[in-house]
Amino acid sequence: MNPNRRALIQGIATCTLGACAAAPLKPMGPQRRVQSMGVILGSVRHALGENPAATLQHLAKEGFKELEFVGPPRGVAAEDFKKMILDSGMTPVAGGAAMFALQNDLPAIIESAHFFGRKYVVCYWPWADKGLNKQIADWKALGGELNALGTTLKKEGLRLAFHNHDPEFAVTEGQIPYDVVLAETDPDLVSMELDIYWIHKGHQDAAKYVLAHPGRFSLFHVKDMGPAPERTVVCVGDGTLAFDEVFAALEGQPGERHFFWELEGRTNAQMELQCATKTARVLTKMRF
Repeated sequence: MNPNRRALIQGIATCTLGACAAAPLKPMGPQRRVQSMGVILGSVRHALGENPAATLQHLAKEGFKELEFVGPPRGVAAEDFKKMILDSGMTPVAGGAAMFALQNDLPAIIESAHFFGRKYVVCYWPWADKGLNKQIADWKALGGELNALGTTLKKEGLRLAFHNHDPEFAVTEGQIPYDVVLAETDPDLVSMELDIYWIHKGHQDAAKYVLAHPGRFSLFHVKDMGPAPERTVVCVGDGTLAFDEVFAALEGQPGERHFFWELEGRTNAQMELQCATKTARVLTKMRF
């Protein structure tokens, strides 16, 4: 028997002789919800450039609590931007760079992470080129490079995370490169930032990966996908992706997790803030 139906029948059975008040019915349907929404600040880059303090306040008012960002907007001193973030009440969690910068400018990246209080340093792109025609040996070597970076960052009290796009899911020599990266990286040194849009753009399923690799995914980029054939990035709620399935798959898994709304493509300040508001309301209402 369906557990919700069983609960309903049991509740009705106790509701005799005025006993209902003492034995209320259990809530029906999914009740879990996203506990803490975040935003990667590139999603509001135009609004942030026009008025950084007001933009941060707007995001906080809509319910965003955590931030992912590389640095302050152009023309804003790091000290001033840090104060704006503190005034907004939001918490810096992650930020990073491409692998080339991580390997050549790591001390400055570490210093920035410590200054803003970010725990995660994200590798946003693993190659010094466009990443075309990579072989499995290249992906295995990447795993070693990520482990080495993770070791260095761990000594600094930070944690490395690897962000995916869609090339990681193109079958290569009979294997999926992302599976190779998961196998070659040490979970104690490298977390995964799963971009839900890009994994589906690569024709794979985010929820299935979360279930297959419990505890590996600490960070998530939450952005929606428009209809085929373009499958462009759209505001959360305007697309086709089932975020509730990903959230449900994470229930009961070990480790922490952070969700960052992201918007890509051609935008303007008004579009960004409207999309932020819509996304926050969709995620706030979502149950799974």
